[in-house]
Amino acid sequence: LFIRLIPSPASFSSVDAIRVMHSPDCFDYERAALNLLENRTRSIAKAPPVEPDSWRTPGYPLLVAGVYAVTGTSPHAVIFVHAVLAAVSCGLLAWWGAPLAVARAAALAAAVWAVDVGTVANGGILLSETLCLLFMMLAFGALFAGPPTARRGAAAGLMFALAALARLAVLYLAA
Repeated sequence: LFIRLIPSPASFSSVDAIRVMHSPDCFDYERAALNLLENRTRSIAKAPPVEPDSWRTPGYPLLVAGVYAVTGTSPHAVIFVHAVLAAVSCGLLAWWGAPLAVARAAALAAAVWAVDVGTVANGGILLSETLCLLFMMLAFGALFAGPPTARRGAAAGLMFALAALARLAVLYLAA
């Protein structure tokens, strides 16, 4: 599980702008985070006037803005936070999966997820998938890691809502 705490060496290379900012979405997320810090509004505008944006969900830009507020505008720091979030997700998969299945199967699932090419690749790019997966893991854990209660249902609902604020595609799960 600690494998997920080791970001890809390419994430810290001299070509980090190409690696970390892999798609147009990456630039929009970063721009929204920078506008949150500089202009106190969630916008992807590159220059004034910065008008509020309703295209992107606010969860991931808030995370990036928080990391930037502490570390400066370093995509590397965000990628490190991705690695920590992914490691927590792997640990939750193993911990909560054990009561639902054989403990070995849960550990194997977490180990496979820890080295899965897709999740490792997305963890090294400035995209919202890693944060969304953590909230989804917390939601499923609240639902299935014990007997059903109103408190577990409320916690799962909150985690699903936070996942939707990180990545809008989560709403398709309700359909």
